[in-house]
Amino acid sequence: VRKVAGVKTRARIVSRNDFPTNVGLGASASAFAAGATAAAGALGLDLEEHQLSSIARLGAGSA
Repeated sequence: VRKVAGVKTRARIVSRNDFPTNVGLGASASAFAAGATAAAGALGLDLEEHQLSSIARLGAGSA
């Protein structure tokens, strides 16, 4: 998201859920999708869903 926004500012995202991450249901992917969406919003970016999906998949290891 920083690359798309052209900024070097870093942030820490803290999230919590009770969904099991090791059962193959995409829990980590959904967490990265939420993080990418939150980061884009915080930076004032208006990204399309396919752009957010591409960014989230990089973090989730499914790019």
